[in-house]
Amino acid sequence: MSNMDEQDQLDPTINRHESRKRTEIESQLTSAEEQELRRAHRNLRFENEHYLRSHPEVLQMISLAIQHILEVKPEESQIEQTYVQFLSREDLKELVNKSVNNLS
Repeated sequence: MSNMDEQDQLDPTINRHESRKRTEIESQLTSAEEQELRRAHRNLRFENEHYLRSHPEVLQMISLAIQHILEVKPEESQIEQTYVQFLSREDLKELVNKSVNNLS
């Protein structure tokens, strides 16, 4: 399973919303425009997945930040601040590198 598929499964509501938006937009397009839009969307997903596979530290950083949020369980009004504080840690690069190395 690809990283993008894993992310899609984490929040299926995003996919339903994107699918609904895409359907609304596509209903206003010609067949050629619809095909071009789908091709562009496929290419963007491919490029994004390629980038993430080339940079495992990005997904690991996100994973560590989510793990931190789940451990701390901040109040709703503090989630963003907690996330920003985690990503602002001076040792973040070291933490991410260590985590990526443990995956290898």
